[in-house]
Amino acid sequence: MTVSEITLLALLLLSLAALTYMWVTRRRAGSSRKATAIPDKQRLAELVRDNCVEGAIQQVAARVSDCLINDLACDRILFLRKKRGSLELNYYHNIRGFNRRDFRSPCSSRLETLLNADLTPRPMAALESYLPKGVYDNIRHHGPDVFFPVLWRENVYGIYFVHSEYAHDDPQFACMATLLAQSLASAYHVKWHESRLESASRRIESMQQRSAEPSAEATSGSKVTKRPDLTHLISHRNSRTLVPKIVSVVKDQFRMDRVAFLYADSDDDHQIRTVKNGVVGETTQPPKAFFERIRSALGEGKAVNLDELVARDRELSRWASSLKKRGLSYVAPFPLTQKRPGVLVFGAENPSPVIDQNLKLLSQQASVLVDNAESYEAMEQLSYTDALTGQPNQRYFRKRLAEEISRSRRYGRHLALIFFDLDDMKSMNDAYGHQAGDHLLVSLGEVVRKTIRSIDILARYGGDEFCIIMPEADAETCSLFMERLRSEIDSKKCRVPNLEHPIRCTISLGGAVFPEHADDPDKLIYAADMALLRAKENGRNNSQLYAVS
Repeated sequence: MTVSEITLLALLLLSLAALTYMWVTRRRAGSSRKATAIPDKQRLAELVRDNCVEGAIQQVAARVSDCLINDLACDRILFLRKKRGSLELNYYHNIRGFNRRDFRSPCSSRLETLLNADLTPRPMAALESYLPKGVYDNIRHHGPDVFFPVLWRENVYGIYFVHSEYAHDDPQFACMATLLAQSLASAYHVKWHESRLESASRRIESMQQRSAEPSAEATSGSKVTKRPDLTHLISHRNSRTLVPKIVSVVKDQFRMDRVAFLYADSDDDHQIRTVKNGVVGETTQPPKAFFERIRSALGEGKAVNLDELVARDRELSRWASSLKKRGLSYVAPFPLTQKRPGVLVFGAENPSPVIDQNLKLLSQQASVLVDNAESYEAMEQLSYTDALTGQPNQRYFRKRLAEEISRSRRYGRHLALIFFDLDDMKSMNDAYGHQAGDHLLVSLGEVVRKTIRSIDILARYGGDEFCIIMPEADAETCSLFMERLRSEIDSKKCRVPNLEHPIRCTISLGGAVFPEHADDPDKLIYAADMALLRAKENGRNNSQLYAVS
């Protein structure tokens, strides 16, 4: 071997030693401190968007797991799924040598309260007194040191336990992990509503089969009597419009002259609503306390004469008197659902036992129909609502724009469409973080919501872009409103959590008018978007009306 070859070999060995030393040094440094940056945030945002709107739970969960591993550097993962009040192992990554029973734990109300208090990742130590000691020790033994919940509203669907090279309190890691958990929670929540719909459909099919078979009472004579039935109302998906239809069917099938139905409007406030059919004139509306007295006096029994009801509770005499003046004489329990009570007041000489029996049957059918309609409304609300701002989303916007243009065309009226977005949103995200940017978008939506008219429709179009549909607004009205909204935003300063000073932001707006600038939804969207682009080109913080070239 020549001297030059020996020299070259020595240099190679020295270089290899230097590289090895640098690699070991970096590995040691990496083990003593957490990383503070997350790669490719745009791709993560796209994954979260896809998770929220596409795929079954298994597909969404697979995408979330892939994102946790490849983008959030989670080298150990445990996911405990809540099922029938218990936490059970549902998914794991890089965990070996265990029994699934090692991770089974009750999901107590105390634990659910803790999870609902904070959606962001937290150290495992915060859970030590909330999990059985054996379960807690097993999780720690396998490496996870951070947890975050998967929940929607107050519904807990599971908990992720992870170990990552990123610090749990790094704002970007916390934001991304929370968004991933929320996307999986939304998939679970939609599946929950779908299961309720399937259950309701099975119950309705069962009722339809039973109603097709005549009862013993109906066939006891030579003439078959048709059993009362509400299942033909299954196609009605609006719970508010469904209730009057139920009352109308009850009145017709029992051949009653007049009917009044009182029911609790919602599970939250139990405000009383009244639906009347055939009743002329006003009746006394009982407050919530009186409604509870009516239910208490009735119990779960049969139809009761109003005089007998007053004999049971004298406090109800004024309310009963107003009903008797309108030709109503009997009252019967008729709950809409288990949590939404109701009473039916009707005029009759002497209700037979068959009426009592059939009212109970119709009440059961009504409960299924209303529950089915409310489940559908809840799912529709999820599909039409932007998860971040709580405002309607693009899907809802396009549906309403087509409806409003059709209405404006039919009656020969104008309609204005406005597009606007925050100026320099990217710079704000870079300067203050994406959480601050999200807070600004939420605040902007709230300010605009308070500024628009009651007939106007606000929606988040995408990113930092919003849109407003203004029925019965011409070009002048549109221009004046855009300038007023621009000035309103320009004059405000938004306080953002964890920032010492409030942030001042501005918006640019573009507007177009139907039918002056466009005669269909897509062309009107294009015109308003082009006007917004011109406002940006003119220096931002200004508004422009579309100009026909």
